[in-house]
Amino acid sequence: METEKKMRGYMIENHGGVESLSLQELNAPIPQKGEVRVKLKTMALNHLDLWVRRGVPGHRFPLPLIPGCDGAGVIESTGSDVSESLVGKEVILSPGFSCGECSACQANEDPLCDGYGILGETRHGTCAEYVVVKTEQCLPKPKNISWEEAAAFPLSALTAASMLQKCRLRQGETLLVIAGTSGVGSMAIQIGKRLGARVIATASTAEKRDVAENMGADHTIDPEPEDWWKTVKTWTEGRGADVIFENV
Repeated sequence: METEKKMRGYMIENHGGVESLSLQELNAPIPQKGEVRVKLKTMALNHLDLWVRRGVPGHRFPLPLIPGCDGAGVIESTGSDVSESLVGKEVILSPGFSCGECSACQANEDPLCDGYGILGETRHGTCAEYVVVKTEQCLPKPKNISWEEAAAFPLSALTAASMLQKCRLRQGETLLVIAGTSGVGSMAIQIGKRLGARVIATASTAEKRDVAENMGADHTIDPEPEDWWKTVKTWTEGRGADVIFENV
């Protein structure tokens, strides 16, 4: 039987600046059927968290809300019909969730599900000591990465992977990543290389261009000159990029 437990967490009750965030003592969430409770080790910030805090015209967030879409931790307890053998497992949280049953979900188009949501946007997120998620949102944490690394990449990686999947990037094609050292851009470079593409990335400083190259970019370019695109044409023998990845 799950016992009541307290936790600390940041809550947004009204949209605004940083003053709209308040650290509170809250009841820890109790996992229901198909869910687990994760004791968080780390969480990471995304631009989405700023939108949730500030508010987006025309969009209604379910306030009060604990923000935070990325996190990693240890499964502490399970809901009904979930094996207790999962307790103690180190996991990375996949921020998106859906019904898992509709035609969109069956076609691996989860974001098109009527019940699709994201931690910290649609339900309480990771800016707390505990979070409850569906079991399918728990991905095994590799032993060779730190807790900080584990929390830093899920939403950015999923966004980049989804974009590249939709444009059907193929082995041998040229991928041009705009803002290659942004969170999503850096993931696009690495996923693009894993798919066998030739990757060109833009970055505004020499330091950032070095970072992009260390992540696997074959070529990097300063986007400040108005005719920077001519360099891309030269590198591709006049063809240009097969896929242009722009998420800024």
